[in-house]
Amino acid sequence: MNPTVALPLSSLPHCLRREELPASSHVVDVASACTAGTVQETLSGMKKFTCVKPGCGAVFTAFLGGLCPTCYESALESEMRKKAGPLLFNKTFPPRAIAATSSMTGPALSKARDLLPRLRGTDPRTRGCLLIVLGDRGTGKTVMATYWAGMLGTGRYVKVTDLFRAVRGTFSSDSKTTEAEILQTYEKADFLVIDEAQERKKDSEWESVLLTNLIDKRYDRFKPTAIIANLAEAAVDEYLGASIVSRATRSGGGLVICDWPPYA
Repeated sequence: MNPTVALPLSSLPHCLRREELPASSHVVDVASACTAGTVQETLSGMKKFTCVKPGCGAVFTAFLGGLCPTCYESALESEMRKKAGPLLFNKTFPPRAIAATSSMTGPALSKARDLLPRLRGTDPRTRGCLLIVLGDRGTGKTVMATYWAGMLGTGRYVKVTDLFRAVRGTFSSDSKTTEAEILQTYEKADFLVIDEAQERKKDSEWESVLLTNLIDKRYDRFKPTAIIANLAEAAVDEYLGASIVSRATRSGGGLVICDWPPYA
């Protein structure tokens, strides 16, 4: 039985219109959403439907009829990429990366599609996974992460130096925000992208502790995270630390090596 809820195309979400939206609800893993004692009761309300897309004919089990999960995912991607623009995404994502989601192709798009189920957490073993995305500049790593945010329907983006700068700004006596308030924004984000991780100071214990603690908090909350760095695999431990790399492996995420040639 496939406990996926499929909805009509007219119900497709328009990506990220607000600063922070709740986790996307257009695909629901009933087993992870319910307690063990109520799973069977919840599943009992589901029925078999035939996909409404002409030429598909797939039969699926869901609460509502419409598109089958495969066709729904395809339609969602088409909607997201066709309407990509600054007004449709969380304002923290780079406008250039948002625009590029409409034309992304090749290995970056294939890799982004392959890894999306891990971030959705449909498999309990990857719920709240941490992906460490590595590769040369120009391989589409930030666009991949923006694509994930659009498909998940939620997300927040920050460059690692901006994260540290925002926290240090609270140390001033006239600061109107606290360190805890800044960090909670990133701890609670439904999906967090931390970019340019290679820019952190390797010899800064403060930065190392702050970043590790933030990842640990998200790991404990089952919140999916993507860390992006222009690094080779051999340099990951040196820049991010063994603890963060271990979290990536244990969460069902791991290292994502973008070893294809730059797009431009």
